[in-house]
Amino acid sequence: MFLFFIFLGLIGFYYFVLDKYLVNGFTLDKSEVNNHINFYNKTFHFFNLLNEKEKRKFVKRVIRIRKRKHFKISPEINTNHKEVELLVCAAFAQITFGFKNYHLNSFKGIIIHPGTFYSRLAENHVKGLTVGAGFIYFSWEDFIKGYIHDDDKINLAIHEMAHALYIDRFHSTVNLEWNTWERIAIVVFKEIKEELNHNYFRKYALHNINEFWAVCVEYFFEDPVNFELEYVELYVATANLLNQDMSSRKSINKNSK
Repeated sequence: MFLFFIFLGLIGFYYFVLDKYLVNGFTLDKSEVNNHINFYNKTFHFFNLLNEKEKRKFVKRVIRIRKRKHFKISPEINTNHKEVELLVCAAFAQITFGFKNYHLNSFKGIIIHPGTFYSRLAENHVKGLTVGAGFIYFSWEDFIKGYIHDDDKINLAIHEMAHALYIDRFHSTVNLEWNTWERIAIVVFKEIKEELNHNYFRKYALHNINEFWAVCVEYFFEDPVNFELEYVELYVATANLLNQDMSSRKSINKNSK
């Protein structure tokens, strides 16, 4: 037992001297973590709503997510491709931030086009696409617009990540919180379709319940305070499902300024 504690002490000293983090058996350079923090402070709105401890948690997750994904980025995209990958992985980390298991393991491939692209599956030009075969497609132009305008309730990355989350976690498994969300959402969806209450969600949400889910997640992150005011039961169900409360987070951030 004494030798075991000596061993633990040596491991701790090793990581202290080399200025590294050990996260679930995965070594991270502290300088790398700090560089990521500086990058996201300048580029990612959600990141700036986090406290310092959460920011480090977010960055460590991003680094691990990035190592598990395979990117195919169009050479026509002028943005530094490492930065492209960091922003896409930040979207993964954002939507799964409330989960202990933050990996969407069903999705390994990320294909990024410079703008809208033709999908043979959809038989149309699209801005983004998430398919059960394990691929997520983005128009980079529209991906960036979603984060430049962070309060217009339109965010391609969040929309596609919501589809990916559904496929990975809720589609083929029994989940009581998803069942609760769906029960509440169907009522709201039908009310909007019948034009009894249609002033808040954009028309695309009415395509089907899966698109309604993805749009709800966009609104949850970009307009949570009004979402909660307009549809409190649906907001709470969405917050419970994502294990995050963006309305409280944004309110606290606003009051602290």
